[in-house]
Amino acid sequence: RVIQTKSTLELPDDFAFNMDMNSGYPLGLGERTTIKGGKWDSSATSYLGPQFFNRPNPHYCLLGTRVTKLVKASKNGAPLALQKVEFSQGKNSSKFIMTTSKEVILSAGTIGTPQVLLNSDIGDSSELGALGIQALHHLPSVGKNASGHPLIGTDFVVNSTNTLDVLGYNETEHNAAFKLWNSMGKGPFKLPGIAGSHVA
Repeated sequence: RVIQTKSTLELPDDFAFNMDMNSGYPLGLGERTTIKGGKWDSSATSYLGPQFFNRPNPHYCLLGTRVTKLVKASKNGAPLALQKVEFSQGKNSSKFIMTTSKEVILSAGTIGTPQVLLNSDIGDSSELGALGIQALHHLPSVGKNASGHPLIGTDFVVNSTNTLDVLGYNETEHNAAFKLWNSMGKGPFKLPGIAGSHVA
């Protein structure tokens, strides 16, 4: 269903409907939901769900574990290779090093990723040098250029009496919608509590 509002109709070049906000062109109006089969879909349900445990190449997830730094695996003079990860399972616990067979994907968030990189001596060499640390790799943008993601609530005037409000006060409508979702994964209950719509 295409979302059309006054802004998309009056300013189609500036605020057109945008099917994919991650396409590199984020301007416009669109909807972002990760729903599969009428249920919230995430990396956990799509990758770590019980149906994947018996696959031929199992991947393991360590709970209560924090990566502290990446460790250089290449010899001096060779291209930089970071295939080792140092981690611990508590503030005062021992540190362990795990070696990967292919690559390390560092995905620790806006704060955690630069923290791990800086702990790995990867960052601005002049800033690291001022602390007596020799940079393993000069990457001056580490920990910089972070920007906020503003969230603005939007209200719509709907020219209809057929809105989701009815699910809150009409038990018959609520039960029918829930039955539809429970049996077929369809209907208004397949939407998350806050639909990830965006206007940019």
